Amino acid sequence: PLDTWSENEFELNKTYAFDTVAFSSWLTELREVILEDTMKKIESES
Repeated sequence: PLDTWSENEFELNKTYAFDTVAFSSWLTELREVILEDTMKKIESES
């Protein structure tokens, strides 16, 4: 649940792991889908 996140996690989740998955287009696409889901959750719980 988002109520367990510290303040900085909301910003970190927008950029986290993109550098790690950059070698793979499949993983990059997956990370983008995860980010979309995260952003929807943040918006719905705000």
